[in-house]
Amino acid sequence: SLFALFARERLFSFATHLAVGQIVKILLLALGEGVDPARGSNPGPPRSFTRRQIEEIRHACRGEEERRLRKGVACDLLEAFLFLGETLPAFHAPPPTSSDEWATFYIEAMATQELAAERIEEINQRLGVVDIERFRIFEAKFRRLRQHRVEAFETDAERLVGEASFRPHDVPSRIERYIRKLSPKRVHGLLLDGMRWDTWVFLEEAYLPRLEGTYRLIEKIPLWAAYPTVTWVEIAALLEGRSEGGERIELRYPKTLEEALSPPNPGTIPVTKFDELDRKLHHTTEGLSTLYRETLLKLDATLTPLLEGVEPRTLFFFFSDHGFLRSPGRKARYRHGGKTPFEIITPFVILLKVA
Repeated sequence: SLFALFARERLFSFATHLAVGQIVKILLLALGEGVDPARGSNPGPPRSFTRRQIEEIRHACRGEEERRLRKGVACDLLEAFLFLGETLPAFHAPPPTSSDEWATFYIEAMATQELAAERIEEINQRLGVVDIERFRIFEAKFRRLRQHRVEAFETDAERLVGEASFRPHDVPSRIERYIRKLSPKRVHGLLLDGMRWDTWVFLEEAYLPRLEGTYRLIEKIPLWAAYPTVTWVEIAALLEGRSEGGERIELRYPKTLEEALSPPNPGTIPVTKFDELDRKLHHTTEGLSTLYRETLLKLDATLTPLLEGVEPRTLFFFFSDHGFLRSPGRKARYRHGGKTPFEIITPFVILLKVA
């Protein structure tokens, strides 16, 4: 149960920092109506209804949809709190040392913290159940913890990138491996410029369910960008790669859907590049949620027709050239080119269109 989750030892210290009343409000919203103090937790049905009770029932029915929405939103809020609480122990453990350890730590504890914190503030604007000033004190603590780990990563970034097992020039070989394993009818790569790990998490939750057709997520693995984390460096490394069979990446910038879906040249794997996110990164001052929602609207016009325009048994590879880092105080809110885990450890996602 939700109460049992809060009883976990690793969440206890986090939960006690929050006002008990706030936790109770969130839990009651998430669990439903709560308890009628006058009649106990399991009141029996009344024998008859007065006119006033009938009006109250009608009013309750009219508000049922709103309550269902609030209940769902409250569960989202609670889930975000639980996630933040669960990430704390990882920051108090010794820092990772190998590239594999860093990738695991980043993906599980660090990559989506900023998005979760923004989500809490957004939801609370509607529900008003969280002491937001107190929460911002917690968020400042998380920022400090993240910054310490970012600095540790930057100090050792060149060694970590050098020992990483999956880098841009390895992409053709990795794709060939999945082709042999899954025997798809068609293969297409989708390079979303600037996509970092939490971008994919957002797309997986908010974008994929809206698509027509059925898609199966085969695997998500970390792809380590080259340094400096700028597009031309990553593209050069990507195009240098060759599979065991000698295949290379054919990078496409199609103007029409027909161009995007045209057969690949012999010995190549087609990859279509989408620049919607990266363009916004260099100019927007919006928060992550708004940035991702606006990017999603753009992708509806460019990426969706490609995904829905191919036959079943098409194998898609979603990946990125680099991520980005939030940079408070700058004219542009986001930047890339550095050697932080947010910029270097990016998602490589294998997706099979089933029907």
